[in-house]
Amino acid sequence: MINKKEIHLVSGNDQNIFSISSSGQLFVSNTLNLVFETTQSYNLTVRVKDSGKPESAQAALEKTTSVNITVLPVNFPPTIIGDAFTIAENSASGSTVMKGA
Repeated sequence: MINKKEIHLVSGNDQNIFSISSSGQLFVSNTLNLVFETTQSYNLTVRVKDSGKPESAQAALEKTTSVNITVLPVNFPPTIIGDAFTIAENSASGSTVMKGA
């Protein structure tokens, strides 16, 4: 008999953004609340449990681990800050007036 393993997200997924498959693949299942301006990172707790019998009374067939996910911002427009610049009237063609950051 093959022991069945169960994998679950047990905490950190209050908005149900992530899901985990029975093979352990973690994926985004709901992008509606996956917004950088709201939450920049998630700390999920994943539990895997084996359905077999432990070899001893002290043996645990269950483990948990933390998975940290960082959300990166995308599709932000470039920014520019206006300023005043001066240039001498006898400046050569091609003289730099302003340099980008």
